[in-house]
Amino acid sequence: LVANVDRNLRNTFHNIAEFDKYSATDDITDDSSLETQMLNSDDGVSEDGSSSTPQSLFDESHFLRPHSVKLLLAQGIFGCLPWGVVNTYLNDYLSEDRDMSIEVATSILLLFGIGLFIGVIFGGVFGSYVYHKSPAFPPILAGICNNVGCIPMFYIINYANASSSLFLTSFMSIFAGVMMAVTGPIVKSTLTNVTLPTNRGRAFSSLNIFDELGRGIGPMIVSIIITKLGRRNAFNFSLLGWIVSGFLNSFVSCFARQDELRVQNASRLRKDSLIQHI
Repeated sequence: LVANVDRNLRNTFHNIAEFDKYSATDDITDDSSLETQMLNSDDGVSEDGSSSTPQSLFDESHFLRPHSVKLLLAQGIFGCLPWGVVNTYLNDYLSEDRDMSIEVATSILLLFGIGLFIGVIFGGVFGSYVYHKSPAFPPILAGICNNVGCIPMFYIINYANASSSLFLTSFMSIFAGVMMAVTGPIVKSTLTNVTLPTNRGRAFSSLNIFDELGRGIGPMIVSIIITKLGRRNAFNFSLLGWIVSGFLNSFVSCFARQDELRVQNASRLRKDSLIQHI
């Protein structure tokens, strides 16, 4: 009995080793042939949405090839410029320049944070709903919410003060938070859809780098503008970052559908090729 078990285990381990060796060799051959084929092909999506052979999306060095990825990374830099104002200066600005008490100014920012929480949920749920209508709709939704969110933030910067309606200021703060938070889940889901699994690590790492770059440079740029124009004008100027980010998000809709189709076709082609060799 022991001899039979030992022999069966040896055969099992031998088969696993042979299978792994075959699979590794096959993957290298398969990827090389597929990349060679794709480099000689067209874009891979016709005008009516039908698919042909996609471009060299298997090559990890080309994770920036889709236009959607470039736009999503670029919007992160501009979009983070106003966040430097909100996180660094807004509390002090409301209490010092707008004559609010520290408690009221802090409460306004707390309500803004509550709006962010609601906006993330709204962006995920409603973004998924419009995605099932068309992959181009979520970026448009993100762009619209970005631009609309500038309206209540403009009110808080220019009109909210100690004598203004606390209810109206609170509503504007929550509304601004909801609008600005919609972009986050939509950007991440869109970036996932337009990049291959082998490239998503690089894409999301780049997105985080661009976001952190914007958060660091944003307050610095605003501080320079403050010395020239004053805090109020500098904060109004920073809102242009959200406006530019909104337009960039909207432009993603021009490429999201085609880029997603390319990724789906490339993944399907690779999967079918691997299945044929098993």
